[in-house]
Amino acid sequence: MKNAILLIFCLQSLLVTGQSLDSLVQEGIKLHDAGKYNEAIEMYKKALALDTKSYLVNYEIAFSYSALKQYNEALRYAEVSLSYATIETKLHPTILKGSALDDLGRTAESVAFYKDALKDFPDHYLLLFNYAISLSRLGNSEEAEKALIKALGNNPNHPGSHLQLAKINRDKNLKSKAALGLFFFLMLENTSQRSEENAPVLKQLFYGQGQKKDSTRVITITLPDSKKDPEWASAELFFSFMGLASTEIDKALKDKNAIRTEQQRFVSDSERFFNAMKELKDKKKKPKKKKSVESTDIWWDLYVPFFSDVVKNGHAEAFCYHVMASSDEADIKTWLEANNEKLEYFYLWVNTNR
Repeated sequence: MKNAILLIFCLQSLLVTGQSLDSLVQEGIKLHDAGKYNEAIEMYKKALALDTKSYLVNYEIAFSYSALKQYNEALRYAEVSLSYATIETKLHPTILKGSALDDLGRTAESVAFYKDALKDFPDHYLLLFNYAISLSRLGNSEEAEKALIKALGNNPNHPGSHLQLAKINRDKNLKSKAALGLFFFLMLENTSQRSEENAPVLKQLFYGQGQKKDSTRVITITLPDSKKDPEWASAELFFSFMGLASTEIDKALKDKNAIRTEQQRFVSDSERFFNAMKELKDKKKKPKKKKSVESTDIWWDLYVPFFSDVVKNGHAEAFCYHVMASSDEADIKTWLEANNEKLEYFYLWVNTNR
């Protein structure tokens, strides 16, 4: 009888401890989400006192230390988390450890660590994305781009991967590719700090820095090197002359006393760009076999078909105002406030066709 009572007591104690541990973790998560990282860590350490071998508690502590940019501590707790994690639970502490190594300047170690981790999670988009970030910091943009394209083949709705892909191609001065990536990123994420920073970058790709001299826009035309990327030479050539052609259209409109805003110009030029890319796609030879995720051609299989469909279905205007929603330009804000119905139709179309 005593043994039975003792067993019941032990089971009750375990249940209470489990509930207490879960409660402390949940409270810590709330504090973390509120930006109170030190308080979150204190809460997690109370939970850790109940179970020092909890992979989850150690991971959450590492995550909060990472948010505080205390990367040595983040790395330490991420490694402890991994030591207790199972194959089913090791993904997130793995990503956190690799990120901490990268942030500590140990980027080569980070790349090697991620490369080994990809044996267990070869298709996970977050792991591939973080792997690509570290590769980019080492200057290996070619492998980084492959990793990002594979990540997007598994999850095309990850904004960060589109943004990083755009950055890589902007650095290579492939403006048309960079613009396609930025358009998709801004469609998925249009009101964040990242979108506020990158919406102007998209317009700079179209029109340069927008500097003026004697009331005339200064446009720099860079002719593409067809030997480096022959498939994209035509796209880059069109992109290089697009700003100049648009300026000529502005002059013609001015002569007729018809002036368009910068955003109206952007809408028109975006539509021209998408149509031109569609024409280039139609001229390409169709592949004989269906491509795998590893060989996905995101440019011609995702970006160009999607954006040409935006135009085809009459959503170019709504789309272009949507991607510029982070802008502080008055005419953009006014249009967004006055055209809710157009936006709703666009959102409905996107959600049913993507």
